[in-house]
Amino acid sequence: MNINSEPLPAMSNPELEAERRTAFRALLRNPLLPAVGETAKEYDLVRRHSAWLKHWFVKFPLWKLHIDKDVARLHKIPADLLDETRPAVDATSGSAFSRRRYALLCLALAALERSELQTTLGQ
Repeated sequence: MNINSEPLPAMSNPELEAERRTAFRALLRNPLLPAVGETAKEYDLVRRHSAWLKHWFVKFPLWKLHIDKDVARLHKIPADLLDETRPAVDATSGSAFSRRRYALLCLALAALERSELQTTLGQ
C-alpha cells in the first residue's frame, strides 16, 4: 500500500497540529530533506502530511513541495525586493514606514534582543 493512501492514525487535533508544525519546521530548516540518516523521522512526518503541506505551501508563499521515495524538496521562490505593495504601516497615522523608520525599528529590536529583561507592551 502507498504511504499517501494509508489513513492517518487516530489522533486528537492538537497532536495532528503538532506533527504538522514539526514537519513544516523541518522543511523550512532543511529544504532538501533526505529520507535516510538524521532526518529520517522528519522525512516520515513530511511524507505523512504531504497533502496538507503541499496545499499550504502552494496557497500562501507560492512554493512547490516535491516528495519522492528518496527526498522531500521545498522549492522556494525568493521575494521581489522591489515590491513596495505591503510596507509596514504606522498604526496611529496609517503612513508607511520610511527607510529611516525601518532603521530605527531594527536598532530598537537589536537593543531589546541584547537586554536580559523582557517587558510586555500593551496598546
